[in-house]
Amino acid sequence: RCTTTGEIFVGANIEPVIPTLGICAERVALASALSAGHRVFEAIAVVTPEEKGIFPCGACRQMLFEFGGPELHVLAVGSELTQRVLLHSLLPEGFRGTNKT
Repeated sequence: RCTTTGEIFVGANIEPVIPTLGICAERVALASALSAGHRVFEAIAVVTPEEKGIFPCGACRQMLFEFGGPELHVLAVGSELTQRVLLHSLLPEGFRGTNKT
């Protein structure tokens, strides 16, 4: 379950010609969920063909921390191994701003 209501939102990397304008799949999925009105999340899974999977990049970690919170479950799903951690272990001092609960 991605949201506490059981809904799953999917994202894909968006990679335009100018690399700095690209958007990671994690942020695409998060934006879709937020646009649909969701504000409470349980987990995010990053699925790749890499053997051990990969965790979100720094920008994605910060966005997930701000909107998902430090207790968000992060799954790195690879072809041979799935790793599961809490977001605060990937971003121990993430910033949430004063208007977040």
